Amino acid sequence: MKKLIEESTQQPTFAPPTSFFQLFVESFLPSKMSSSKPTLASIQTQVTELQTQFAALVARVDALSTAAPAADAAPAAKGKRVKKERDPDAPKRPLSSYLVFCAAERAKTPDVKIKVAELSERWNALSDTQKAAFKPAAASDAE
Repeated sequence: MKKLIEESTQQPTFAPPTSFFQLFVESFLPSKMSSSKPTLASIQTQVTELQTQFAALVARVDALSTAAPAADAAPAAKGKRVKKERDPDAPKRPLSSYLVFCAAERAKTPDVKIKVAELSERWNALSDTQKAAFKPAAASDAE
């Protein structure tokens, strides 16, 4: 009987931490204890605080691990880009003066298809004053 009483009054020996939570609690408890002898109530409140902090950390880790991969993630195959999804309801950009010029040139000969390379050569051959004639049409398209 005396042996049982002596064993129960001895301080329990702690096994090495077996879980992340145990390691978490053991790492924070000594730093939060005051220099005076702690009471059972103060240790219990510290443990409950640590349990809530641990639960919050576990929730954050779960949220991060189950989150969908970012749309900006690197493409799977080298050399291929992931195309951005486009909003079909978004307004279209206004035509530039070059595109107004291309539309006018194509309208002159509707039965002949003009290549883009030829249109760009024609555009580059124009002077600044001739190019300026297409700017008001582009500006009105912008409004």
